[in-house]
Amino acid sequence: MHIHFSRAQALSALKKLQPALPKDKLIPQLAGILLEADADRKEVTATARSTALAARISFPSAVQKSGSTVINGSLLCQLVEKFSGDDVDIRTVPSENVILQSGRSVFTLATLPAASYPKPAFSEASSTITVTNFPKLVRCTAFALMENCSEKPAYGCIRLDVANNRAIATTTNLEGFTQVAVPVTVEEKAPEKPLLVLVPAYAAKYISSVLDAKEALTIGITEHELVFSAHGLLASCPVCKSEFLNPSMLLQHVKPSYSALVERDAFYEALQSLEVSAKDPRATIDLGLTADSLTLQCTDLFSRTSTSVPASAAQPMPRVFYYREDALARAVQTLQGSVIRIGITQDGALLLRTKEQLYLQMARSRAFIPSAEDAKKKGVKKSAQAKQAAAKKKAA
Repeated sequence: MHIHFSRAQALSALKKLQPALPKDKLIPQLAGILLEADADRKEVTATARSTALAARISFPSAVQKSGSTVINGSLLCQLVEKFSGDDVDIRTVPSENVILQSGRSVFTLATLPAASYPKPAFSEASSTITVTNFPKLVRCTAFALMENCSEKPAYGCIRLDVANNRAIATTTNLEGFTQVAVPVTVEEKAPEKPLLVLVPAYAAKYISSVLDAKEALTIGITEHELVFSAHGLLASCPVCKSEFLNPSMLLQHVKPSYSALVERDAFYEALQSLEVSAKDPRATIDLGLTADSLTLQCTDLFSRTSTSVPASAAQPMPRVFYYREDALARAVQTLQGSVIRIGITQDGALLLRTKEQLYLQMARSRAFIPSAEDAKKKGVKKSAQAKQAAAKKKAA
């Protein structure tokens, strides 16, 4: 193989592949990028993959000799980025090495045989949906994904319910869940019916990291995999077929009895003003509604702080409920819109709505906070124990 190409064009393509490379190096072949040079099409196709995610992209090249090889992906990306020349030459030599040259710089790297590389298939899709601004969709939902989802893989996915050229994206960590509606274009080879797609978080985050903000993404659905395509980039991941809760059924049982309207920025600033120990996962927010304000109080093992936010159209509630502080702060920060409609049910389920999004969090039990008397008793007990230990030591 011998190819000559523009460094800038190749670098742009390789940077989109680099996040798809596995972080571990358990399988040597997967640490490489497969380069395939086609003399007829005058281009090079580069492929990178991990065990679950695969990505492929092409860029123009003057192909002097067709062929294929596997080069360490991290080294290839670093060298192409650091080369000072405008063009790059890559040619393989019989000793299973490859020579990279740009300007006055020349590097020789070891390669792996292309035949040993597990090339992805990228199956033909039976149905496709096209989503614009996919990175925004991921930003609006990723905060509510379950972090450790090995036992419940569906909750590490973004659920897309597609019907009537509209998709509702849902994520949940089983303490709360969020939804956002986005317009989509649907093309089906089968008869029209509602589509349900579970996009794994690792694939969604990879795709959103390499797409431009307004770039359209096409998601193809096959029996065993999802195929993503956008401006020459192809990526795929296995289909998740695990069970996911039914958001519409859950929301049917959420009937707020108390409500109010608050400004999103003021709500978020109030949450940020509360002093919370980052090391205390039990910290809760005490949330209550009065006739003209939303009251917030946070009590953890080290501090007690409170504040309030002006509220309009408020229906006061006779008691307060407790919510997970860090999850609530992330939700308010992520919600799109200037005004949030707050709804609270008799059981304490908290529903935050804007024009395009909603977030639901169930009430928690209040964390145990030792009172001053408890702390004093604890101190007396320790003191008595210390005296007994000292007496025994003296007697010995």
